[in-house]
Amino acid sequence: MTLTKSRESDQKHNKRVFLASGEPLEGVVIVDKNGDQTGTPLTPLTVSTAAGLFSIDAFARQRMSQPITIFDSKQLHDNSPLSWDDQEVSGGSTTSTHSANKASTTMGVALNTAGRRVRQTFRCFNYQPGKSQLVFLTGTLGLSGGGTGITRYMGYFEDSNGIYFKDNEGTNQVGIRSNATGSVVDNVVSQDSWNVDGLGHASNSLNPSGVTMDITDKSQIGFIDFEWLGVGTVGIGFVINRIPYYVHFFHHANILSGVYMSSPNLPLRYEIENDGTGAASTLEHICGTVISEGGQQEIGVDRNSSTDNTQVTCATVGVLYAIKGIRLKSNHLDDTVKVLKVALSLQSASDDIEWVLMFDPTIAGSPTWNAETNSAVESFTGATANIITNGSRMDAGYVSTGSGQNASGGSSSNITNALLLGSSIAKTPTTIVLCAKSLTSVNAIVEGGITWKELT
Repeated sequence: MTLTKSRESDQKHNKRVFLASGEPLEGVVIVDKNGDQTGTPLTPLTVSTAAGLFSIDAFARQRMSQPITIFDSKQLHDNSPLSWDDQEVSGGSTTSTHSANKASTTMGVALNTAGRRVRQTFRCFNYQPGKSQLVFLTGTLGLSGGGTGITRYMGYFEDSNGIYFKDNEGTNQVGIRSNATGSVVDNVVSQDSWNVDGLGHASNSLNPSGVTMDITDKSQIGFIDFEWLGVGTVGIGFVINRIPYYVHFFHHANILSGVYMSSPNLPLRYEIENDGTGAASTLEHICGTVISEGGQQEIGVDRNSSTDNTQVTCATVGVLYAIKGIRLKSNHLDDTVKVLKVALSLQSASDDIEWVLMFDPTIAGSPTWNAETNSAVESFTGATANIITNGSRMDAGYVSTGSGQNASGGSSSNITNALLLGSSIAKTPTTIVLCAKSLTSVNAIVEGGITWKELT
């Protein structure tokens, strides 16, 4: 068979090849940026492996699917107080200062003063078995100071479990924290012992990237991906000049007898501590996201709790009263609970009320919380004493009633909101409360309920 090139189009990228008979031969060829064929013995195809191991996810699937974002956080206008708790958890003279110009928060400790400052998301982020969890974090661990007495972290972790980057008195480290034995143990690996790429450390001969990392006062993009299933692998690395470089793998399958950490459902966290002997020091918290690779199906149990024929009296016009509230149980703070729907019934005649769904309000009168059976949630039914102030409005609506046959009315609403139940750094759970206030007359009588989905 004889091939001839002829009748080329004016466009270099659209060449056609014909058989001697004049019939076109159709196929696929690889061309370079100039439109010339490549992948031949004379013009071999150059394939870049710079991204290396990052081309597959934690379960060895090619990174070709669209990532599903579970959470993302930027600090353009404030320090995102609805998403992040920010506390001095011990000692004194720690600081946390947001900058709109830098879209970041600078956390600091004082000279020779013991103190620990933590920023942590209220939410923990649900891991679905069989899916790779991917976390990106940006920050400047060594913004200023450092050295003896100073430790700084950023990662996907909390007090008992998690994965993190650490500046340990000037030594770059990565680590896994685990409470699997009932006591908290940190498995920390310093840069000179990273088993994939030491990123230019003088005592680590592994440097396949050829990159030398400067973490002293330079901002970095760190990433963590992991398969849990209790015994999977954790990969940790950095993105530099658009290329992701793994630096260390923690392998567990066929090595450990049991799980490598108690829970894969964890918050994002930044932390700085002075043990009392260190210099004034800072770290910068910039941005972060949590991603499920290979998709995520919200397979969970739908639950409901209502006032169950208990009437709540809104005694005073214009005052907001709790009707029904939910929060996480103290032993389920890492679960994800999404409110799906609220419903409310106004049972007094000739009344008008506004109902409001509130996130983490102040609740007067010390409500009685009751555990929902086989659930991550506990709930309370409101009373006239449970007046609501503060908090953030998530949704609202109105119900009106007439007289006679029209002496009752109701309302329901489907809820889609990024504000989910969680807990503070001190493990105080946040609340979501269905509330009501009378607009026209005293002693409006209300019942209601909340429906939610639990992802554990």
